[in-house]
Order: sequence, then structure tokens, then C-alpha cells
Amino acid sequence: MAHSIPRVLVIVVLLFCGASSLAHADSFSLDPSTFTRIDVPGASATFALGMNNAGQIVGTYKDDTGFHGFTASGDHFTTIDAIVAYGINNLGQIVGSNTGSDGLFHGFLDSGGNVTSVDVPGASFTQAVGINDSGETVAYFNSFDIDGLGNRGFSASGDRFTTIEVPGTTFTQASGINNHGQIVGNHSDADGAAHGYLYDGNSFTSIDVPGAPVTEVNGINNLGQIVGSFSDASGPHAFLYSGGSFTTIDAPGVSNLFANGINDGGQIVGYYSDAEGQHGFVASPVPEPSSLVLLFSGFSGFMTWRSGKTRRASR
Repeated sequence: MAHSIPRVLVIVVLLFCGASSLAHADSFSLDPSTFTRIDVPGASATFALGMNNAGQIVGTYKDDTGFHGFTASGDHFTTIDAIVAYGINNLGQIVGSNTGSDGLFHGFLDSGGNVTSVDVPGASFTQAVGINDSGETVAYFNSFDIDGLGNRGFSASGDRFTTIEVPGTTFTQASGINNHGQIVGNHSDADGAAHGYLYDGNSFTSIDVPGAPVTEVNGINNLGQIVGSFSDASGPHAFLYSGGSFTTIDAPGVSNLFANGINDGGQIVGYYSDAEGQHGFVASPVPEPSSLVLLFSGFSGFMTWRSGKTRRASR
């Protein structure tokens, strides 16, 4: 789902808890006129994937030459010489993924232009997806060529690597981390269905939208608010999980709505499809009596392209 875009270790987590209990589930319809669409002019598709508290956005876009990472601040875009930028912290450090000379995906950390690899030796790919203000990175890799297993998540801080693996599965991804060290991600069950999880450093809590066969968790802020997507008979939908409740996010005329990141101000970034193609968005959910609405995030109108320096990101 959301991270299908072109996306030793010392501790194995062994404790798994049951499904999280939810107080209730709400839903609201999102009018596209009340949020900001993000399009890189000249791109055939734009995906907004992460956002920090200063409103800096990272993501990827597609043009005739392939996928390219980008950062956006206000209406100013900067192209990153990488396939995708997934996450950005409040220090402006960026994590993402790029292709190496071997043709495989490798994770990277860009800290003020100093690019270092976030990689697992021998893995067929590594995707660095989230980073907190301490510089702790969450990622996932494919270990089939190492041990015959599938995807596994990990966190990295300096020289310390910690495997994140939901027991009993061969597919675990880590997708987001906050400053409290809470990690969110996804795993598959024996039938191949995707489920979200929250890991607090000691145990996992399963996060599943009630009645949905597939749930994917993509981001968490420092307030513990979580965003992601789920699928039901009508297709994919975005959700916000906050204060023990799920809120479904939909929009008229929009399909395949995905929420990928949330900052401490409650601003959500993601992407969606309509008759014109695929677009990124940024919006703010604001509680009103018995409902939520999405308001402008502070950007005005459609983002327009302004040339920016191309920053080199090599592993």
C-alpha cells in the first residue's frame, strides 16, 4: 500500500500482545477544496510521505525519467538525487531510499548534506523510512538472501541496530518513530493479510481498523497520534487513530486516499487519486462537535514549482 513506491542485528523482539481495544470509530468526508493539493509541475504523480513541525515536507514524484525524492517548504521545492525521501525530523535530517550501482535499494540518512548509508549487509534491499529528533532511524530490509526469511524491521542509532520482528511472522516493517521511542509499522499474518502495530520498546500492540481485512500504519507523532490506511470492500481509505478512537478520512471524487505522516500540530500528509492522476496533500484535522474537518494547513492554493538546488544523495 503506502510504501509500495520505489521502498549483525542484536536484539530480537519476542513479546507480542493482543489487538488494541478501540473506544469507537468515526468517519468524516473530506472536501478537496479544504486542503492543499501538492503537485510537482511536470510530474505525472506526486506523493507526500513525511512532514516535520516546521511544515517541511518530503516525498517522491514521478516524471518521464522515473522517481525522484523531494523536499518542500512553503512553495519552494528541492529535488533530491534519490528515488524517495520518506521521513524528516525537526532538525531537517532526511531518510529515504536510493538505488546503488548494484541496482538494489539502499537506505540513506541525509544530515545537512552529509549522506550516510542505512544498510544491512547482504540484504536484497533496505528502506529507511522514519527518523526522530535523536537521530534514531527506523527501516526495513529483505533478509531472504541472508536467512531465507522475508522483510524485517529495525531501528538504528549510531552503531546500534535493533531488529524489530513480530513473532510468528516472516514479514515485519517499521514505518515511523517518535521522540519517545514509540515505533509503528506493519506485519502480515499466516494468510498474508496486513496488520498495523505499535511497539513501545517492550511489547507490541496490534492496530487494526474494525472490520477491515487490511490495515497499514505509516506514521506517529509525539502525542501518540497515528495515521495510516486500510482497505474494505469499497477500496482504500485513510485513518487517524487518536485518543483511543479511529477516524476514517474520505473525500468526494477521490479514491485511494492514503495518510502517511503526521506532525505534532496534527497536520497530515499523504496522497490520493482522482480523475487527473495522483497527488500529494497536506491538511489539518480540527475537532468540531461530533465530527472532524480538514482545514488549510497554512499553504495557499496549489503549490507551484520553483527551481531549487539539486542535492546529491549517495549511499
